[in-house]
Amino acid sequence: MQENRSPPPDHVTTAAGNSTAEFEDADGYLDLDTVQLLDGDFQLISRIRKLSDTTKDKLVFTIFSIDTMMTAFLAGYIPQDFYIFYSLLAFNFLLSYTFTFCYFSLSPFYTSKKAVLLLSYRWYSYKKLKYHYFLFDFCYFTTLLIFLYLWLPWGHLYKGYIFPSIFGFSNGPLLAAVMLWKNSLVPHSVDKMTSVFIHVSPSITLWGIRWHSTEDQGFPLCAEPSGPGPSGCDNITASELIYYPMLMYLVWQTGYILVVFMWRNEKVERKSYETSYRWMINKSKKLFLHKWCMALGPRYSKHLFVTYQFIYTMVSMLLAYFCFHYHYANVFWW
Repeated sequence: MQENRSPPPDHVTTAAGNSTAEFEDADGYLDLDTVQLLDGDFQLISRIRKLSDTTKDKLVFTIFSIDTMMTAFLAGYIPQDFYIFYSLLAFNFLLSYTFTFCYFSLSPFYTSKKAVLLLSYRWYSYKKLKYHYFLFDFCYFTTLLIFLYLWLPWGHLYKGYIFPSIFGFSNGPLLAAVMLWKNSLVPHSVDKMTSVFIHVSPSITLWGIRWHSTEDQGFPLCAEPSGPGPSGCDNITASELIYYPMLMYLVWQTGYILVVFMWRNEKVERKSYETSYRWMINKSKKLFLHKWCMALGPRYSKHLFVTYQFIYTMVSMLLAYFCFHYHYANVFWW
């Protein structure tokens, strides 16, 4: 899960280029976090003023505005086939997640020009800002599972166990993350639109498969269906919707701990790479999660961070349980 993040400023500067000295008189009134937030706003306003009249900005705005309307149209017109449209875009995130440590671009192999642009921008911008370890977050893992479910040519039996998990992840923690991370629909920002795509598109895609797929498409929606088609899984058990996703989540969480917190921890600290944990601890000191993680001191902050992620995921999965059983609940939630 990820936020629409921007690099923290090294020093406070106004839009006109004034230095931190201008804030010396306000030292008694503004803390460092507030000053950094103000500086971020000043820099954003400055960038917007420079870009607002450019051809590139207008072109990006137009493309993403049309894309948003096409997404809504296709989701309503052909919900059972919306996964094809989604897959063209998700393909870039699959490769980005799989080859995170390779440090090179694979864009020549992509079949979708939009996917090439999204991946190139996300990889370039995150690598440049030392954010590429965000690509190990849970949302990318879910994107990987969805892509394997849709296009893996074998393992049909196991896909019946996978679908309840990816449905729960997409309609639970990923969709709830839109509010948690304050994702916003900003057509002229490739980064913000990519973040919205990662968190929102999976739920729309799996909604179409859960409620509108046909028998001919052959999507297994549960391990033991009582009949053909989507209605055959209306009586799915709680174990498939809760326990199996929990096990799959623990697989990701264990891998994340081993890679980010143990194997690569020294390199992350030495090169000041950003991760979700470091971001919450160092850049979001006013949020509840920061207070939660530091409740027992820095020594146990990672333990509490992992605990929070687990609780958040399991609680949000309860919403997905109702979405799987009730069509109106699913539509209302996303």
